[in-house]
Formats: sequence, C-alpha cells, structure tokens
Amino acid sequence: MTATGVVLADVYNIHTYPTTNGCVGTIDPSSAPLGGSSGNHDQFQESLGQSFGPTTLNGFAGLPTVTVNQSPRVCTEMGISSLAASGQVDARTKGVNLVNGFLNAYFVEGFKYTFAYELYEEGLGYGLFTATATPALAATYLHNLITVLADGGGTQATFTPGSLNFSLSGMPTGALFAIMQISNGHFKLVVWNNTTNYNIGTQTPIVIGNTTITLNLLNSATVNTYDTVTGTTATQTLTGVTTATMVLTDHPVVFDIF
Repeated sequence: MTATGVVLADVYNIHTYPTTNGCVGTIDPSSAPLGGSSGNHDQFQESLGQSFGPTTLNGFAGLPTVTVNQSPRVCTEMGISSLAASGQVDARTKGVNLVNGFLNAYFVEGFKYTFAYELYEEGLGYGLFTATATPALAATYLHNLITVLADGGGTQATFTPGSLNFSLSGMPTGALFAIMQISNGHFKLVVWNNTTNYNIGTQTPIVIGNTTITLNLLNSATVNTYDTVTGTTATQTLTGVTTATMVLTDHPVVFDIF
C-alpha cells in the first residue's frame, strides 16, 4: 500500500510504443480497449498507469494516475516502427502519427519534454533517419512542422504574447488545436486529428476522408495556410479575410495569421 503523500519521483518518465498495445497512434480512438491500468486509448496515460500505478505481479498500490499527472512528466522514448513485420505500420503512417504524438504530448498531456525513439535506424524500423542519414518521412514531416512554427526573432524569449479572437468550425470528432504567437506578431494555429489511419490486422493504411475546417476571425487579417505533409511553402495566402478554410485528414495543418 502506498502511503498518502508519497512521491515516487521528482520527474515521472515513461516510454510509449503504441503498436505494442494494438494502437497506431498515441491517442487512437478506434482501437480495441487496452485493458491496462487506465483502460483507455490514450497511450501516454496508459504508460503512466503501467509505470506508476498498481504493480502487475503483486498488486502493490503505486500512485493514482491523477497524482502523477499533477507532477512534472517527460517521455524519453516515443516510438512507432515501420518495419515490415506484423503489428507495424507503413512509413507515412509512422511519420504522421509521430508528429501528432509530439503535439498530443505537449498540448494535451502537458509533458515537459518528449523524445522520439530513435534518431538513426538500427534495424527495428524506429529511426527518423536511415543508417546512412537519409531522412525518413517521419523526419521530413517533423521538420516541416518545426520550420512553419519556428521563431527566429531576437525577442522570442522576452516578448509578451497577445490574444486572438477566433473560432473553428467543421472540426471532426478527433480533431484538436493549439494556438501560439511568435515574436513578429504572427499567430500560429495548429490543427491535428487523432484518428485510426492504419489497419494493423491487414497491414494496410486507412484513407481518412477530407474534412473542410473553417477558421473564423473577429477581425480581418492575412492568413497563410500550411500542410505539414506537403512541405514548408504556404498552400494559400489570403489577404484581408475573416474566414479561411483548410482540408484536414490525419496530419497537422497550420494557419499563420497576422
């Protein structure tokens, strides 16, 4: 039994590998129930429960997941394999779901740091780069998102972010968003969709249909839109508008508003 007030760690660390639990993403709404300590489809919460909750062998109490969630948390390994073997996914699905995983870890779960496993390929299909340093799709998609969101301004660490009056309509069930501002005044609105985009049983991708989402602004602005799968060049530039639309499938898109 764990005594009240017991702290097991200064920082709670997990590793999460969704496909080992029958999921294809870090938050996989359509997967079969996992039956683990948290009993849900959220792989971060599942890993926290498995790592710090009741022990499997003797049922020692550990800590309630809600207690762990109120403490600093990091994920030092988040991996999805594209190895051509049972239970793994294709390279595109791996890339898309890893990028979604980083967004989930920070904006949904509140993890301070999250690390991908692994940088270079060692033969198990997890690498962001091949053994000869060729980027896999996962590295390309992650690079695209980071490039679009990057703040290279001299006051990036000291400026005070403002606020933006907006709404989103047409969002599918698993869609989430995060808003941030960079030092040049641009607001970056990231939208992603947690959906099951691969059938592990048949080893085939599931094509997610197009959903048109609409950004609604109180005041007119210029809006650039970006698709993190296609690259770092704006897919459209709209000037003096109060609405902008993008197609959302299974990967992040970005509205750049100024």
